[in-house]
Amino acid sequence: MGKRRSMAAEYDGHMKAQKAGQALGLLMFFQAPWAVFAWFVWRIDFFYREGFVGPGRFEGSAFWSLLAVLLTWCALLPTVFAVPMWAKRGRTTTVEWDAKVAFFLHFLLPGSLVFSTLFLWAFPHLWGLMPLEGSFSKEAWKIGPFIGLFSFAGVPTIMVFMVLRRILANPEFAGEKPPALKRHRLEMPPPVSMSTLLRVTGTESGTVHFAVDAEHLGHDAWVGLYRSGQSDHDHGERWIWVRDAEGGAGTLQHAANGPLSLRLFKDGGYNRMTSVNVEPASVEAAMEAPNPMFWDA
Repeated sequence: MGKRRSMAAEYDGHMKAQKAGQALGLLMFFQAPWAVFAWFVWRIDFFYREGFVGPGRFEGSAFWSLLAVLLTWCALLPTVFAVPMWAKRGRTTTVEWDAKVAFFLHFLLPGSLVFSTLFLWAFPHLWGLMPLEGSFSKEAWKIGPFIGLFSFAGVPTIMVFMVLRRILANPEFAGEKPPALKRHRLEMPPPVSMSTLLRVTGTESGTVHFAVDAEHLGHDAWVGLYRSGQSDHDHGERWIWVRDAEGGAGTLQHAANGPLSLRLFKDGGYNRMTSVNVEPASVEAAMEAPNPMFWDA
C-alpha cells in the first residue's frame, strides 16, 4: 500500500513538472512576438531615442527614459512570468513564497529600476550634471554628487536584485516541513520527592521527632502518629498542623510499644500524601496525658 502511494506521488510530481515545462516553453515562445509588438506598436525605440540618446544639459527630454524603462519591462513580461516557474522546477511552492516573489518581481524591481533611472539619468541631465563634456579637471566636481545619487538610488536597486536572486534560488516547497523551531527549555522546579516531605529525625522514650517540608505543603496539611495498621481516622490526640511545626520540625508522643506509622495529610482531611514506618525506642513509662502541643481540629 505504501509503495503504491509512493508511485502515485511520484507520477503526480512528474505530471506537474511536465505541465510546468510546457507552460514555460509557451511563455518563451510568446516572448519574441510580444517584444516585436511592443517595439513597433508602442514605439519603444522613440522613448529610447528621446530619453537616452538625444537629451542635452538642462533639458527635460531625459524624462522619456522613465517610460522607456517601464515599457521595456512590460515588453519582457512573458520572461518575467517564466522566472518563478523556472525556480519552482515543476513543484508546488508555499503561498508565502509566491507572494514574496510576486512582490519583488512585479513591484519592487520595476519600481527600483524607474527610481534609479530618475535619479541617475533624468535629474542629472536636468540639473546640468550630464552629459559629461570637457576635460576631466572641469568635470571632476561632479564625482561627489554622483556618489551621493548612486548611494541614494543605485544601491537600493542592487539590493533588490540580490534579495530577489536569493529568494528565487531557495524556493519554499509546500511538501517540505519547515525547519524545526528552536524551543527554549522551560526552567521547571525540581519535582518534590515524597521521601523528603516527611522524615523521622529521631525517637526517644515515648516521643517521635520528625521533619516536614512545609514549603511545598498547603495551609491545612497535618501530620498524625498511628499504630501500624490503624485506620487514618484513629489518630486520637496524636496529630499536629504542619503550619505549627516551627522550622518544619515537630514531635508527637505515643503511649505504646510496637511499630508505628507517621502519616502526612495535605488538605485538612484524610487525603494521605505519604507515610513513614517508625520503630520507637522502648517505652519505660507511657505518658497518659496528651501531648500539650496537640489540640482538637
